[in-house]
Amino acid sequence: PRTRTGTAYVDLPPDSPLRAGMFAEGAIEVGSAQGLAVPEKALVQLDGFDYLFVLKPGNTVEQRRVGRGPTFDGQVEIASGLAADERVVIEGAGFLRDGDAVRVGQPAAAGAAK
Repeated sequence: PRTRTGTAYVDLPPDSPLRAGMFAEGAIEVGSAQGLAVPEKALVQLDGFDYLFVLKPGNTVEQRRVGRGPTFDGQVEIASGLAADERVVIEGAGFLRDGDAVRVGQPAAAGAAK
C-alpha cells in the first residue's frame, strides 16, 4: 500500500522478444465513465451543501445546489444539478449571490500571467 507497486504475471506468446527478468512498465485502467466536471474552485459550500453559480440570459447568475462526485486533479465531478451545455462561474463564485449580474470574460490561456 505504501509504494503502490506490485508483481504481475503475464503470459507471453512463444515468439515474443520479451524474456524473463526484463523490466516493463504499464498502467491498469480500473474503469472509466463520462461525466461533467468543473474546477474545484467553482464550487461554493453553504450550510453543508455544494453550489455552483450558473450563467443565465442577461448575464445574471443562478445559485444552484449540485451533487458532488469524486475529485481528481483539481476537477470535481458534478453528479447532479448541472446540464452539459450550461456555463458556470469559475472565478469569484464565493462573492456572488443568486441573481447577481456578472461580466463574462475569456478564460486565461494555460500558463498565461494573471
